Amino acid sequence: MNNFHFQKIFQIVSKISFNCLSIGDIFGFSCCIVVGCDDGSIRFFILENTKNEELILETMGESIQQILISDIMRFGSNDLIIGDNSGNVLIFHNKRIIGRNNFQTPITSLKESNGDLIIGTQNGIISKFDHHETIWKINTNETNIKKNSKQKQEKKQKSIKFLSPVIFKDGNGIETKYLMICRNEKAILFYAEDSFAFSINISSQIETACEGMFLSNLNNSQQIQNQNKNQDENQNQNQNQNQNQNQNQIQNQNLNQNKNQNQIQNQIQNQIQIQNENQIQNQNQNQIQNENQIENENQIQIQNQIQIQNQIQIQNQIQIQNENQNENQNQILLVNQFSELFVFSNFQMTFYSNLKYQISCVATYNIKGISNNIVICGCYSGFLFAYLDGKLIAEEKFNSWIIDIVVGNFKKSKQENIEDSLSIIIGTEDNSIYVYRLIIK
Repeated sequence: MNNFHFQKIFQIVSKISFNCLSIGDIFGFSCCIVVGCDDGSIRFFILENTKNEELILETMGESIQQILISDIMRFGSNDLIIGDNSGNVLIFHNKRIIGRNNFQTPITSLKESNGDLIIGTQNGIISKFDHHETIWKINTNETNIKKNSKQKQEKKQKSIKFLSPVIFKDGNGIETKYLMICRNEKAILFYAEDSFAFSINISSQIETACEGMFLSNLNNSQQIQNQNKNQDENQNQNQNQNQNQNQNQIQNQNLNQNKNQNQIQNQIQNQIQIQNENQIQNQNQNQIQNENQIENENQIQIQNQIQIQNQIQIQNQIQIQNENQNENQNQILLVNQFSELFVFSNFQMTFYSNLKYQISCVATYNIKGISNNIVICGCYSGFLFAYLDGKLIAEEKFNSWIIDIVVGNFKKSKQENIEDSLSIIIGTEDNSIYVYRLIIK
């Protein structure tokens, strides 16, 4: 197995305490670390050059809780969306506020979905809106969910811990889009747009989560079943084709027998009617040519059917592979209150790993040549862990507890290869921002 280790690239110290981080191309700069601060300001550390220039935007609001970088306005360049502690959601384009909405309670989740924003709040409200108007709004506290008999019915409002649009398959293999929601309770909620669909009870509440492809063997059994099913269907199709060919041969034999009888009768008639002999022979020759032409057309038709069936079989196999790949990629890594990690896919939870330190945040990391994503875990104790396929592969210790982790690409110089520059941005309680990479020794 490969040996991994964390490599420190550089460190930045913020003058203001902060709650959240992001990284991306914004406001004409090819790469920025964006920091949401306690005083309501947003600080940008520009990483295009070695100077690490700093840009500051004031929101005139409270402590920044969530940051999202996305082309939500569809102007062709990224916008900045922030959510603060007083419930304000602001949209910045070219350093100017062009959109504002207030939800009257702290923002706990920001997610982009097909060009729209999905917002989760501390009091359990979920809203979907574009930059012009609200599309729908849900109060998840009004959703009646079934709980185990051991679980108490609590009346207090539930905070949105995590939300994500997902596509899962049901028992019949039908893909359905849902909005997956985790709150501070022992259940996972699923909504179809603005309508509650169902919930799943779990053993402990979810504290944080991330998306990716973490276990590639979750759907092997389903893939084998689908392949066997397709093989059986192909065998049945081949058997039906052979039966059709045999039936065609029998029909052709019967036709030939009838034709021979007709020829004998014609010969008798030819002996009687000598004058019409040449005419009858010409008719027979034309008939034989037509029969040969029909046989050739039948053979061509059979060959075309075989080619079409082979093409359909290949397309079905490709579709199955793509579906299984999409299935694996649509996995959610859930972290519960006991720092147990589970992979959730197609409404099933699979144990991933268990940490002895309480986890504050997680992120998805990938290395070229490794199919499954690596899980980066930040802990309140200051430890940073990397897990691959549920096994610990690297760790690092910081002097303060880890507030947030984000992963992104950036170049420190124009000569740097961006494929090798996927970096881990770590924010700690002592106002430090670290840039690390996970490399193979």
